[in-house]
Amino acid sequence: MEILEINETHLAKLGQRVAAHGADSAGAELATLAEVAGCYGVAPGASAALVDPASPGVVRQRAFAVTALAVLRAARDAAWNDTDVTDVASNGVTDPGRAATVASAPVESVPA
Repeated sequence: MEILEINETHLAKLGQRVAAHGADSAGAELATLAEVAGCYGVAPGASAALVDPASPGVVRQRAFAVTALAVLRAARDAAWNDTDVTDVASNGVTDPGRAATVASAPVESVPA
């Protein structure tokens, strides 16, 4: 299992890579980001477009921006309200504070 820390710095670097090389260059990390968004219950449409290889590149780039912002806001709000997102759904998010640490699916099981 891959552990991924989602924070502003990591998402900025990931966004630069997606912009420069396309969403396919970061498939496993984008799938994890979509999983985290699902855990927080935010940006379901953008998350779906983010991991859909049939979506045009510009759509996936915009979906990344929407999903990343929604996840960061949800993590901030959860920390502000001292809410543990795992109380809402048992979904793998173990730290809803400034960074959400998520156990993602093994890379082999991530849709291409």
